[in-house]
Amino acid sequence: MSESSQFDPLTQALSGATSIEASAGTGKTYSITLLWLRLLIERSLRVDQILVSTFTQAATAELRERLLTSLRRALSAAQAISDGRPVDHHDEARILTQWLAADPDACAALTEHLTQSLSTFDLAPIQTLHGFCQSLISRHSLELACDPDLKLQENCDTLLEQITGDFLMEESDTQAPDAASLRRMARTLQARPAADVRGVSLSREQLRDAKGRLVSQIAHEAPAAIAGLKLAVSRNAVDKLVTNLVETAQWKALSDSQAKNLPPSFLDLWARYARLEFSEKQLPASRLAERIRIELPRRKTQAGVRTFDDILLTVRNALVTQGSEGPLARAVRSRLKAAILDECQDSDTL
Repeated sequence: MSESSQFDPLTQALSGATSIEASAGTGKTYSITLLWLRLLIERSLRVDQILVSTFTQAATAELRERLLTSLRRALSAAQAISDGRPVDHHDEARILTQWLAADPDACAALTEHLTQSLSTFDLAPIQTLHGFCQSLISRHSLELACDPDLKLQENCDTLLEQITGDFLMEESDTQAPDAASLRRMARTLQARPAADVRGVSLSREQLRDAKGRLVSQIAHEAPAAIAGLKLAVSRNAVDKLVTNLVETAQWKALSDSQAKNLPPSFLDLWARYARLEFSEKQLPASRLAERIRIELPRRKTQAGVRTFDDILLTVRNALVTQGSEGPLARAVRSRLKAAILDECQDSDTL
């Protein structure tokens, strides 16, 4: 990727990948129009071979108008050069004259190419990221192994609440779940489908057994560990912590002064129990997250719907699974020869 600090849309290399950071009002859109026009002229690409993607529908409409205006200016300049008439002084004309300086006889072919580009401009893929991915689903449903005709809706709140409610009913048979916290987590997963909820690999029974074994080990090592403490107040405090853990399963952290004088083996057992406690608290959220990841796609398929996030996930997952040489990537590369992405920092994190 290019890291040059100087950027000029009239001379920027059209090969490789270039990332540009610029503030509002610095001419990003104008630069995009010139790069797009240069791809048409210097690379002889068709309008349907250049993807232009931006953040919102409104920005897409504005960008489409700007590109169309730039193309018309370029065609007008090419026709003026062909007829021997004076050419207006604008950047589109500069691109033309610089390109034709190396081959003046190419003007007729270039004029024809620009005329064809104008007549087929409606085919130009100028879209939001969601719009582009939706077009991939429609065009490449076989490569994506998905149904292109699912109904698009903004969210799946009803399905998500059904899954969460079923889970809470199951959990209430064994313990009182924190329903509000679990519902917040479920909504977070829907709002941020790429969010990672730390999984717990052990079952509730396995966690309970592991904690029981650790309590036995702690009870076995505690007398010697406590006897090694110099101060009676420290011995009494640690003995109380151990007693509470053994008799009531209530764990509390050791103070810094206590930990400093206890054997490393005892401290390791105490810390391992804390990690199991944390895992046990995380277990409902971990299990619900796994349930949602498996069950929500199945229920959406049954209902014949997909969300806007599903559009992105479908394409991303296919690219990740298939790799850069998979059928989807090859199909896209065979059709699109260049891509210009505007407002990358505002695009979806997926």
